[in-house]
Amino acid sequence: MIIQGQVRNPNTSVATDGVSYDALQGKQGELIVSDLHGKYFTQSYRGNLFVMNVTATAIPVTTTTAPTFALWNPQGNMKLANIVKLSLGYVVTTSTAGNILWSYQLGVGANVGTAAPITAYAAGTATNLNIGSGVVTTMKPGIATITLTAAGTVLRATGFSQLVTTPATAYLPWVTWNDEPDGTLIVPPGCIIYLTASVATASTYTCSMVWEEVPL
Repeated sequence: MIIQGQVRNPNTSVATDGVSYDALQGKQGELIVSDLHGKYFTQSYRGNLFVMNVTATAIPVTTTTAPTFALWNPQGNMKLANIVKLSLGYVVTTSTAGNILWSYQLGVGANVGTAAPITAYAAGTATNLNIGSGVVTTMKPGIATITLTAAGTVLRATGFSQLVTTPATAYLPWVTWNDEPDGTLIVPPGCIIYLTASVATASTYTCSMVWEEVPL
């Protein structure tokens, strides 16, 4: 398929309904587009966006083998998980300052077992963001009891820091953080990602993760 465009100033272009035009391009030849319903509307409408939540969890240190908030893409799955958004809301502070990180482990397979990389896994609930669509996730969201044979690897920081003192009441509505990877955090089959803390004593948070499921 060939798309033909034309470089022109959008501020001086007024189109007429029912008339065909060349696509609008910028000075570097780039195609100029704009959102109609929102960035993720199409994927949400198609039933490809999911969310998981936990109301209050303490995030363990990076050397943990017992993460508390995880997403596992089982080996053999024919989809990738593209992390869209992570939201953390403050619940309880800690006495030690630190940062919240993304950690991961590859080669974790598809099953829980005594000799497997994952020996225990408390499955969480994933909700399709096209509410009532009936499309279910192919991933394995995990909360609470998760046991790994070995510790994983830190991938990157989320951008959140642990609270060490209770903020003034006037600031409480603002104690929520969002990490939006924008396509830079992809979980392939046979991989688990989870939240960790840079220090052993973590604050407690309400956690929410949104991801998109994309065919391989």
